[in-house]
Amino acid sequence: HLVSLACDIIEENDGDPEPRSVTECKNRHDWNEWKDAIQTELNSLNKRKVFGPVVDTHP
Repeated sequence: HLVSLACDIIEENDGDPEPRSVTECKNRHDWNEWKDAIQTELNSLNKRKVFGPVVDTHP
């Protein structure tokens, strides 16, 4: 779903290059769509517990 949305956004830009960073996204006219896509992806990762707490590994 997210990939489809990203592809739709790219097509709407008539060949504009895909942004390589969040900063580049923020400077685009379609920033709100990118922001929503990013949040959707982060929510999905959190729901699937992809990330966990940071563990201190000092010797």
